Amino acid sequence: MANKRHKPEEIVTKLRQVEVLVGQGKARIDAIREVRITEQTFYNWLNRGEKALVSDEVPEREEPYVQFTLEIRRAIPVRKQNLIGRIQLAAQGKGEITETRRVYKNDVEGNRVLTEEIVTTRPVTAHWQAAAWLLERLHSDEFGRKQVVQFQDWKKTLPEGVDADQVEREFVELMTMAAERNDN
Repeated sequence: MANKRHKPEEIVTKLRQVEVLVGQGKARIDAIREVRITEQTFYNWLNRGEKALVSDEVPEREEPYVQFTLEIRRAIPVRKQNLIGRIQLAAQGKGEITETRRVYKNDVEGNRVLTEEIVTTRPVTAHWQAAAWLLERLHSDEFGRKQVVQFQDWKKTLPEGVDADQVEREFVELMTMAAERNDN
């Protein structure tokens, strides 16, 4: 795929495929790989769209990138809602899981070609882990993990000449900043 130039219609198609896959819950990197473009190409296209969005006038040649950037922005919240819905269904033991396995083979020219798609569906069974995960994230103040770190005799391990009180103050300050960052 090195130095391949994509035609505008190919770009639009590939970008729409990535947007749909992200909206369905796929990780962005997996969606990029599935449409067979490099990660660098994807981010180059995304950056072109971002740059064109902040300009006063969007050149026609940049329009596919702008549309893609806007669609990706819309797809991410959709993915989030889909994932939350899946977790809720798993916690309740409702719904079904559909898994798709794709079989690829190389054709005579060496191109990877989809030869078979196997779709299986099975009912979802209730998982307490899914309910616990959801509870932990929705009500983290009440059910979230609280990590307590205790150091015993740590002052004895400091090199000579190091102010133990200063180290302790800096440590407490860093832990407070980390806790505040986690709360946001």
